[in-house]
Amino acid sequence: MASIIQVGKRWRAQVRKYGVSKAQTFDSKKAAEQWASNLEKRIGAIHCTEDGGRSSLDALPGSKEQKARERSRWYGMMARCYNPEHVAYKHYGGRGIDVCERWHTFVNFYADMGLPPDGASLDRVDNERGYSPENCRWATNQQQALNRRDIAKMTDEQRSKAFAMRWQAHATESGLLKDFAEFVKRKGGADGKHCSDR
Repeated sequence: MASIIQVGKRWRAQVRKYGVSKAQTFDSKKAAEQWASNLEKRIGAIHCTEDGGRSSLDALPGSKEQKARERSRWYGMMARCYNPEHVAYKHYGGRGIDVCERWHTFVNFYADMGLPPDGASLDRVDNERGYSPENCRWATNQQQALNRRDIAKMTDEQRSKAFAMRWQAHATESGLLKDFAEFVKRKGGADGKHCSDR
């Protein structure tokens, strides 16, 4: 619930909703009301209907524990984008990253993304865009580390190392690295020193 009160020549807006309490002072009443309204919407977005009805959630694949784990990930995504009190808000909602309307309901998020592979977490392919089925994937920690915004600030040498790591991650996940190691052993012996055909 927002309250707007005049303090001298300025206006103080205070929002208390779902355990979040935040206040700010403005030069005009209109600016205070707009700030309070926007903040209430962002806070409210993470407390929207989480499952879209018990029967639709029950119809989705996965155990109760798996669904609870994914709901926790979904809630974290929503909080990063809409709760100014979240520790990572400045990197997400604070810079305009949002969640597509469809994913404001947990069931839709779960239906679109499904269960993640072991060791994977939610990743945005384009870090300048929000969370949506078109821009999200399940990715390993190594893939996520290489998909950071600061990659653009790297020197050519640093970027080359990063891309080598990206290739290694791909080769490891696809089995290419294992196949190559076996090829080296077959062609060059156990030490792999002589790789040419004889």
